[in-house]
Amino acid sequence: MSSFTVIYDTNVLYPNEMRDILVEIAAHPSGVVRARWSSHILEELRRTLHEKAGIELEKLDNMITLMGDAVRDALVEGYEELIVGLEGLPDPNDRHVLAAAIRAHAQVIVTQNLKDFPPEYLQKFGMEAQSADVYLRHLVELAPGVVYGSLREISQRRKRAPKAVRELVDAFEACGMPLSMGDIRQWLDSNRLE
Repeated sequence: MSSFTVIYDTNVLYPNEMRDILVEIAAHPSGVVRARWSSHILEELRRTLHEKAGIELEKLDNMITLMGDAVRDALVEGYEELIVGLEGLPDPNDRHVLAAAIRAHAQVIVTQNLKDFPPEYLQKFGMEAQSADVYLRHLVELAPGVVYGSLREISQRRKRAPKAVRELVDAFEACGMPLSMGDIRQWLDSNRLE
């Protein structure tokens, strides 16, 4: 199975549940996904979580370090000079995401702001934007074992508030991923897995 490259936009990294599953899938040893992000995306994540959730900067720096440790080659560099020339997006503040995606040769931008990444503009660069739910749904179709293995890893890692895989599926479904989690639940049922 060959891998494909995706860029995770900031807005799919600040809900804890979404970040957990997306980073875990990117770190999966199968290498089915090569997830990337940029220093702009990480700084926006840090600022958003600090300002909106009141999380201490030291904790956020540690979280970002752990993300980088989990997905070693995720940081895209050398994209900054591309930003200026990308004038076809509705929100100029999103140009850095597209620039990083272009530099990384990504096929998909995973974002919750689909309206900010018009399909006809992205097609010029051979890429598309997908919500986290649609992206995960495609992964369930392509590699259900990777999604299941990632859920098991998250389940086993949670010590303070442990959850079984099916409980995680319920929690992820409630945080905005109903399609993909419905598909993985069906896969679990058909394979008689817990």
